[in-house]
Amino acid sequence: FLNYEIDEKTGKPKKFSKSRGTGIFGDDAEKTGITSEVWRYYLLANRPEAQDTVFLWNDFVAKNNSELLKNLGNFSNRCLMFLKSSFKGVVPAYEGAKTEQDASFLKSLWAKFEEYCGIMEEIKIKDGVRCAMSVSSMCNAYLQETAMWDLAKKDPVRCAQVMNVTIQALYFLASLFEPFMPSFSAKVYQQMAMTRTAVHEKIFEHLKSNPAYLETLVLAGHSIGEPKPIFREINAAEIEKWKIAFGGDKQTVA
Repeated sequence: FLNYEIDEKTGKPKKFSKSRGTGIFGDDAEKTGITSEVWRYYLLANRPEAQDTVFLWNDFVAKNNSELLKNLGNFSNRCLMFLKSSFKGVVPAYEGAKTEQDASFLKSLWAKFEEYCGIMEEIKIKDGVRCAMSVSSMCNAYLQETAMWDLAKKDPVRCAQVMNVTIQALYFLASLFEPFMPSFSAKVYQQMAMTRTAVHEKIFEHLKSNPAYLETLVLAGHSIGEPKPIFREINAAEIEKWKIAFGGDKQTVA
């Protein structure tokens, strides 16, 4: 079962109860103004698959601020903003043979893809979400290691190579998250100005049969749309308000 917060008197998790106003439900979630992708991510990452779990506001906020905002959202926004500012929003071609660094990174993405497919085929949803988020961490690490911002001034050709690889990684990442957070992926595709086609519907099938497909998910010369942040930070004041509103006192429920 998914329980709600910890009862201060008993020290045990409280059970969701619509009649007592304990817990947060669909109409309540809408009142918070938090987007659906945040709710979907937290509930899937906190699924009670093998044992009971607890909905904790502090944990909800931590996952939003640390995982969605600073990890997934950070990579998406930095990638697209840099492409817009340094390449006028046009995906550059990858000139020359793949460098050892890029080949290694793409190989690691492929390995994660195989792991992800195995997990999803076993219907381990929570593990699937974690695997997808670990790919986002890998993408952020690649950005840091390549220091694309410095390359823009020192080595434009290498900068273009890194940008090309990064945009492929972002499209790949959005595909991995689509089963869990379709609204997040849709926003990424929109900002990338990518139109869904029949090919996209079978992207995993194409990748399974041809690992090199990972290198051409977004073709050189493609122009993206307008990048903007997808996630926002949730602050402590919001937490306290929601804890009171959905804590179990029917007189305080918003």
